[in-house]
Amino acid sequence: MALDFGASSKAELSAPGITSYPCTFFCYIRPASASANGMVMGFGDNGGAAELMMYAEGAGTGKLKAFSRDDGGDSISAESTTALSAAGWVPAMVVFTNPNNRVVYYGAGAAVFENT
Repeated sequence: MALDFGASSKAELSAPGITSYPCTFFCYIRPASASANGMVMGFGDNGGAAELMMYAEGAGTGKLKAFSRDDGGDSISAESTTALSAAGWVPAMVVFTNPNNRVVYYGAGAAVFENT
């Protein structure tokens, strides 16, 4: 499904966008600096409680994170083994295989699996 964001930074759907797992986010990123911070992409319910995110935490750990938060507000994450780099375009992917399992890929296949 293609979405046109126009001048907005988000799209709102009238029905749930994720109804089953696995869920994969993939893109190429080029951080402005190795300390860049912010959500690369994510999906959450309209109330903002349950979320799945690909997050660049350059100012904190310096890594790419697969981050999820449940309806109760509890959050869990896995982070890449490779630090963020502003050297050029780099492939980034996070895979949520179920509500408790996340895998992070950044760069040339560096992966971390987290099961909680």
